[in-house]
Amino acid sequence: MTQLPPSDTSQMPQHLYGIVPKQKKGLAVAGLVLGVLSVVSFYFACVSVVLAVVGLVLSAKAIKRKTARGIAITGLVASLLGLLLVIAFVAFVTVGWNNKGVWNGIGTCGSRIYSIGRAVEIYRAENADQYPPNLEALIQDHAFYYGRELPRCPLDGSSEGTSYFYCAPWNGPNAQEGAPATNCIIACEVMAAHPVTGFFGPDESNKRRHILWSDGTIELYTESEFQQELQQPENRRFAREFAKGIQMTPQERVTYIAPRDGE
Repeated sequence: MTQLPPSDTSQMPQHLYGIVPKQKKGLAVAGLVLGVLSVVSFYFACVSVVLAVVGLVLSAKAIKRKTARGIAITGLVASLLGLLLVIAFVAFVTVGWNNKGVWNGIGTCGSRIYSIGRAVEIYRAENADQYPPNLEALIQDHAFYYGRELPRCPLDGSSEGTSYFYCAPWNGPNAQEGAPATNCIIACEVMAAHPVTGFFGPDESNKRRHILWSDGTIELYTESEFQQELQQPENRRFAREFAKGIQMTPQERVTYIAPRDGE
């Protein structure tokens, strides 16, 4: 005789009757919310890390239990993104802090060599477009913003003279007047004093120096880039005089007048 199924269907698997148990989405939703919050608040590093870690744990549990899998995966991704943003933000702040002194020195030194370029322009405007023969002429002409004080790089320990070498761009015996035919270097820092910035702080083995061009442009070059520029035809005169200038005292560089080509 055939046995009929029990009338109490509560003890039977519900999927046999087309009834799908309702999934609990609490863990998945909580993980998603915390993941999104960790992304939004990444600049509060500690808070964001806590939110991201908790979001990861809740999302992982939801995935393991196979409840609201799509929401849980989204929460997992958002939490991971929050952690990555925190890591990137902390790295950026760390690099900035480690290189703070370098950037301050570069900015100050750049403004001071700019004052030389500006003083040269003022001198030329007041002296029939002639270039000053040396840096001392700029002081006598009152062309410097800093009165009778010659600018020095903040990383230069000397207390007199200047940290910069200047050479008037005279390209021939009669070329004192007017601008040079091509743009060329007219001044630079005597020593490469500014380290290249890096993740763990300044790279003292690779330093840069400011260059002042005859058109007033200021650039920051590594030593190898500077040496390449000195090899250019328009900068050979400056390269020759600069080789003498690095052997001078800071005060001697102020009064030195580079001879014209052909003299």
